[in-house]
Amino acid sequence: MSRKNRQQDRKAGSAGAPERRATEAVHVAGDEREPVTENRPVPVLLVALLVALLFWGDMYIMRNGGDVGGEAGAFPASVFDPYKKYADIPRAGGSQIGAKMYAQNCSICHQPGGTGIPGQFPPLAGSDWVLEEGPNRVIKLILNGIQGPITVNGQPFNNAMPQWRDMMTDEQIAAVATYIRSTWGNKAPPVKPEEVKAQRDATASRSTTWSPAELMAQPTK
Repeated sequence: MSRKNRQQDRKAGSAGAPERRATEAVHVAGDEREPVTENRPVPVLLVALLVALLFWGDMYIMRNGGDVGGEAGAFPASVFDPYKKYADIPRAGGSQIGAKMYAQNCSICHQPGGTGIPGQFPPLAGSDWVLEEGPNRVIKLILNGIQGPITVNGQPFNNAMPQWRDMMTDEQIAAVATYIRSTWGNKAPPVKPEEVKAQRDATASRSTTWSPAELMAQPTK
């Protein structure tokens, strides 16, 4: 190689040196910024938002079921325990409110079909107590409950029924009383909220449950 050519190569190398240094610097800087695996906490705000959404969704389903916009979904609000579908809800008389109150509060003892449990809880289907023409005795029974040996349709039973005075409104007691008096083949007159109010006021000072003998002494009308 001639002297002239060597001088040209040195000049080219000197000219390219800054560019090579810049490139090397970029590579070094890039190596320092290589991604690494880290355990970083989830933002508290995101966790709180997720919990709030789950809570809202749960409450919506509990209150409204899947009955969105009037279209019955997987969990329609008008279908309630122990029933799983519309066809299972008793429709033979009685209001839907009465059916719901009975299913939620009474069916565990008196059974969904009103058959009761032998020796423990009397039946309501065909019950001589339920089918009395006047509703006052049944209303008082629901308001303050009953405890002790009782005879229903000639059969003995011995257990207790709790008070519902503070748990149900006049409208709810009237609805459930109407339901049990008009379902399972029962055909007694309906019960009105004002009739419940009258008995509630008349027994306002009573805080204890009835005995069967006490309740039998009460007028039905």
